[in-house]
Amino acid sequence: MRSNIKSILAATVLAVLAVAGCKKGPQMPMSTLDLGLESIIAPHMGAEYTVSVNSNTSWEVLSSDESWIASSVEEFVGTADLTIRIGANEGEERTAVITIKAKDGSLERELPVVQAGKSAEGYISVSALRALENPEGEYTISGNDAKVKGFVVTDAICGNWFENSIAIEDSFTGDESGINVEVTGDFTALSFGDEISVPLEGAVLGRNDSGYLTLTVSSMPQKTETTPVDVAPLTVDYAALRSGEYESMYVSVEDFQVVQESIGGTWAVSPRFENADGNRIVMPVSENATFASISYNEGVGTVSGIAGPAGNEPELRPVNLDRIDLSLMRIGVKPGIRELPYVFPFYCYEQTNEKPKYLKYNKLSYNASTHLVSGVIAEELDVTVGAYLEMTVYGKEASNIYGPNYWAEQGAHDNINASSFVSLDNGKTPPAAECGFWLTVPLQMDMPADFNVSFGLCGAGDWALSDWALAYSADKQSWTEAGRVRIERVTAGGSYYFYYTLPVHLDAPILSGNNLYLKLTPQGSRSISGSNTADGHGSSCRIRLHSAIVISHEAEGETYVPSDAVYFQPFDKLTAGMDYFIGEKLGAFANYCAAGIEDWSEDQSQGMTGEKVMERPGYAQIGYANTETPSGREDYSNEVGQLTTPALGEAGDFTLSFKAAAYRSPAIRANCDTGTPDVGNPDITEAVVEILGGGTVNGGTTATVTGLPVDGFATFTLSIEGATADTRIRFTSAPAEGQFSRWFIDDILVTK
Repeated sequence: MRSNIKSILAATVLAVLAVAGCKKGPQMPMSTLDLGLESIIAPHMGAEYTVSVNSNTSWEVLSSDESWIASSVEEFVGTADLTIRIGANEGEERTAVITIKAKDGSLERELPVVQAGKSAEGYISVSALRALENPEGEYTISGNDAKVKGFVVTDAICGNWFENSIAIEDSFTGDESGINVEVTGDFTALSFGDEISVPLEGAVLGRNDSGYLTLTVSSMPQKTETTPVDVAPLTVDYAALRSGEYESMYVSVEDFQVVQESIGGTWAVSPRFENADGNRIVMPVSENATFASISYNEGVGTVSGIAGPAGNEPELRPVNLDRIDLSLMRIGVKPGIRELPYVFPFYCYEQTNEKPKYLKYNKLSYNASTHLVSGVIAEELDVTVGAYLEMTVYGKEASNIYGPNYWAEQGAHDNINASSFVSLDNGKTPPAAECGFWLTVPLQMDMPADFNVSFGLCGAGDWALSDWALAYSADKQSWTEAGRVRIERVTAGGSYYFYYTLPVHLDAPILSGNNLYLKLTPQGSRSISGSNTADGHGSSCRIRLHSAIVISHEAEGETYVPSDAVYFQPFDKLTAGMDYFIGEKLGAFANYCAAGIEDWSEDQSQGMTGEKVMERPGYAQIGYANTETPSGREDYSNEVGQLTTPALGEAGDFTLSFKAAAYRSPAIRANCDTGTPDVGNPDITEAVVEILGGGTVNGGTTATVTGLPVDGFATFTLSIEGATADTRIRFTSAPAEGQFSRWFIDDILVTK
């Protein structure tokens, strides 16, 4: 029995084991190892590539012994992105293989790498191409089968670049390696990071309207076989960006923040950014950009984009928002002006008293102990500038002092006014302290040895003192007088708001980090009415400091003469007058011109003639309206101007181009007085071109151009046919009765 039982147990155990052996165990997954790229074809200057490794096992990177290849990851478990860095190649084409292998040896993937040599036959570098630029105009490339290659660094989908254009660069580290390429066609097939080849035969090299060196070609560039690169912006410093050496390259600058006045806006405003030193950049954004309506952060960080041409306030055009990080705490900015002209503006944002747009107005009161009203009357709202204006007036009693007040005037002669500016040397009433105005201007620039100070000053009482002196100082202790002005008439209904400009020569440098101090003080005992027994004391002796205080520097331009020019007038010899394009900060100063053409030197007029043609810095104004000395504001009137070129000296058919803009009174604002003639009837935005001495313009003897902008120049082009050597061109306007027609002209060019 026992033996039978043993046999039965043994059989049972074997049966159980047999069943157990047939049962399935845990399902083990198969190992996977896949790469996001099949190969890398790299450019000679080197690049970084992101390779996605999709895996469920541990793996390692077994690159060859080639020192020019490096991987950001040596081993990993699971899925990861690794960065393959390809170094620059100064020699011939080279190859290598990167192996990525599962650690258990079950799987292995190879990633072939081919890198182009530095000298590719038939290609020239972008830097060599840029060296062909003709500073006097365009350059046409002919008899040359060469091409240029580069990586696209603009994004056609995001839409923040010039129409029918892309920017390319052929180095990710060196300067002078970017250029704009223009061609009519569909750029959406050329993506950011694609390498393209551009044929040069017949291409034209010149600057576009925004000043970017542009290669204009007739056929669409083609992609190369090179693997697309996720181009990272090259970090540069502010000086390098400002130099223009990285124009059309994808770069970034660090530690910048949006300026105070642009906080809370969207990219559509093309915001300005600044760093702690107050260095500023502008980031132009097209209204068509996909991110135009997105708000930017207000913190400090890195901003990136396509670098612009050389400039005092350089451009950085965003490609997209991926490489812009503004996440750090905002910083303070060193106060000071950074360039000239500088404007201390009294302009009010509406026709209402005590509503300055750019200044903080501080109300001052009489001190019975000192018999003075004294202190900071106005200061810049822009804390990065930090300029402020002090004033002092003296009165034996509080009733002797009228104001101080901050008024918005109907003609935009907005002003700070008060009475009882008593001179130290009047011989009659000694004041308790020197009276006048003191402007403190912090500097983040070295002041030039010679500059101008312009200001508006007028009197509203016969017994106000007429003579005033301007002085400067570097320490507010030792003063040097720059010059004197005299107020000739008392204001009357918007008239006799006088403008003055005085030259200043520094005996010693005033450098960045210091302050420039200016003071304007009454002198002597002559009254505006002509009496020599005045002291300026009393409530009726009222003075108005109006419109703006402007610090400027005169300098001639250096516009190159195009090689195909029959006639060219860039107005570079004109340096004086107020630059209208500073904008509304000038207030009524916007109408302030220098000499008429009849008083220009031969070097300035260069054979031009005309009437009511006025000097502006670097351009001319055609047409004039006297707002200083008419009997009243209602008597402002337009005087039509005309400017005539000298004879062309050559017969033929030509193309005429010129830049033009129209004047617009800054007095046009909220609550404005439309009874002021050039407010109720603004300047027209049309100009007339006439042909004298033979020929036609656009098929007639006259042609009218319309749509002149009021905030910047636009270029207009006309055709001249049948011109003789005696042909002259006249620029004028044709306003209707009561209309104003002030306009500006620059860069008159006649070409074959």
